[in-house]
Amino acid sequence: PGDYAAFEIIDSKTKVKANFDGDKLTGVKYDTYFLSGLTEQHKNENYFSKDRLNELSKMQSKQIKGEMRDVIKASQEMKTDCIELGKMIRMKHPIKWEKINDKWNEIYPELKIEVSVRSEIARSYTIVEPNGYKDGD
Repeated sequence: PGDYAAFEIIDSKTKVKANFDGDKLTGVKYDTYFLSGLTEQHKNENYFSKDRLNELSKMQSKQIKGEMRDVIKASQEMKTDCIELGKMIRMKHPIKWEKINDKWNEIYPELKIEVSVRSEIARSYTIVEPNGYKDGD
């Protein structure tokens, strides 16, 4: 109890890079960056030191990366491209897409998909010190 922090995503960007060997799709990489703000804190610990904010950024990056991986894995296991990866590849590589389009339902479940996530905590609204926090206690 009491060990809780809430973050709000302020901005995010995801780049999707398809890797081809000739006309063969060999893998895809999601590269995600997001900016967040600390909106709530329920712990008597100062979260506002540079080291603690860096640690929190790493924790939220790991959390989002895990969630993205889980969605991708479930989608591949169900053999349905509900994340619309094929659509993104078609838009960026229309000529290469035409060569794999007919086999997409076979390619997608076996495709190697990597995820990279980086986050940054940009602001903390009006929180400057947690309730009950006393330096040195």
